[in-house]
Amino acid sequence: MLKMQDSLNNDMAGDKWKTRKTKEGRTTEYELNAIGELIEHIESYPYKHWHDINRDPDIENAQLELVDVFHFLLSMSMQRTERLSIAEIPGIMARTYSSAKEEVALLGDGVLTLELRSNLVRTLINKISGSSPMSTIFFSFFCLTEATDMNLDKLYRLYMIKNVLNQFRQSKGDREGDREGDYSRIWHGEEDNSYITSYLIENPDVDKESILEYLEVTYKSLGL
Repeated sequence: MLKMQDSLNNDMAGDKWKTRKTKEGRTTEYELNAIGELIEHIESYPYKHWHDINRDPDIENAQLELVDVFHFLLSMSMQRTERLSIAEIPGIMARTYSSAKEEVALLGDGVLTLELRSNLVRTLINKISGSSPMSTIFFSFFCLTEATDMNLDKLYRLYMIKNVLNQFRQSKGDREGDREGDYSRIWHGEEDNSYITSYLIENPDVDKESILEYLEVTYKSLGL
């Protein structure tokens, strides 16, 4: 996943992104980006006490927003090479995931209450904005993924699909990532995310090459 994220960041921001600079000379803001995705995650739940309080949570979208958060956490970890080497990151993630899984199991059924979820989100935001060590950030993140019915295997599969989708968007000239591009994320009234999620449900063991082929064929067949 680190190699995939490094490749994506090189394509999007240039090979100097680990120094917090893009090829255009702008400063990368992975911490703020991660926090923004966490806000979108909590919006998948009826967290506003005055509005639409009885609606069902959108678990599928909540998981996808956490995958977006994960993209930025991986980027943050690779930028912080003055504090840890890149070779240490997989071991840190493995240990913190194991601890987080045990922690969430202790919470029992109450983990999915909105109050507990809000606390998990606030804790992670505070750690990201406070420049906490990546080990504690990953721990809080994995607590949140476990509380969203997303184990490490599912996180990896969703990450791989979203990573390939992001690369596909860039190759087509994503309007949100490139003002000169002509790619639209809306395919005949549905966001491209929806197409790729449906594909994952039907093909749970799909590999990276198959995902890219599916995107290319579907994009072409829709006349986009």
